[in-house]
Amino acid sequence: MMELMETGITAIEKLELKRKRFPNMHAIYFITPTNKSIDLLLEDFSFANPQYLKAHLFFTNRVPKDLMKKIADGQDLLNRVKTFKEINQDFLCVEDNIFNLDMPEAIARLFSGPNDLKQENYIDQVAMKLGTALISFEKFHEFEILFNSKSEVAVKMAKNLQSFLLFQLQQLEKTNSSSLDPNSGKMIVLLFDRPFDPLSPLIHDFFYQSMIYDLLNIKGDLIEYEDEDKKGVKTMRKALLIDNDKLFKKYRYKHIAEALDGIPNEFQSFINQNTTAKLQQGIISNVDLQKMGEIIKTMPQYNELLTKYSMHMKLIERSWAVIRILLF
Repeated sequence: MMELMETGITAIEKLELKRKRFPNMHAIYFITPTNKSIDLLLEDFSFANPQYLKAHLFFTNRVPKDLMKKIADGQDLLNRVKTFKEINQDFLCVEDNIFNLDMPEAIARLFSGPNDLKQENYIDQVAMKLGTALISFEKFHEFEILFNSKSEVAVKMAKNLQSFLLFQLQQLEKTNSSSLDPNSGKMIVLLFDRPFDPLSPLIHDFFYQSMIYDLLNIKGDLIEYEDEDKKGVKTMRKALLIDNDKLFKKYRYKHIAEALDGIPNEFQSFINQNTTAKLQQGIISNVDLQKMGEIIKTMPQYNELLTKYSMHMKLIERSWAVIRILLF
């Protein structure tokens, strides 16, 4: 939020919520091209006192013709549109190398059978969302789609994805986009539906991240755990398991046994080498004012690291206790 404020953005609000009017300010809309989003957008400019002075529209995906017509028919909105762009980023970046399409109901819809009228719509949505992820790579030139020809869903998905990618490549060629690079080679896309590999969901790995997410009560990336201070007072703490947590980033894809040994060893090494820790343990004495000033400056970082080490050791302890119950 601080970074956004430095660019002149004063607030971030959800489109579906009731918002305070800012009739003299411009608004940037970052929305999905759906009927619901367009209807809410039109509502903002459908009365005598509009929500904002001007609108800058950025869509996560290609806007279909029927929605383009709906926008064009909204004369009150059209007179206030200053920017209209399709930025093609209709997916969620969960981690550095992992994304999802934010469609938890898609599996049930995709394999619900030909009698489900929404199946075709979901196949098209998944293909378009996947297409936006593919063209978000830094450089590309051509795509090759490989799929299971015995799967009706995979065949339809491949066809829709090919149509979307061809359209996007044609648009990029018209604008001489720097994303198109003949030297970047061919991007190969493999489409396999779940019946092709029914065993993977039943196989469980023992990596640190997957173990604590499956065995402990983690909601999203938020973990709640019990902490105890030197006086024995217990308190509940909350923390986010994200890439800013260097310990979690280092051990997330390592075997739980490696984390079980590695994190306590790192903690012990940290205690042995850290000046602040030595001072608190009474190992260092007769510290001059200059050294004391340096120690005080590092205290917040020291306490933060101490909390991180403590949290991860408790998470490993709790998950390992569950494993022992399950195995023995």
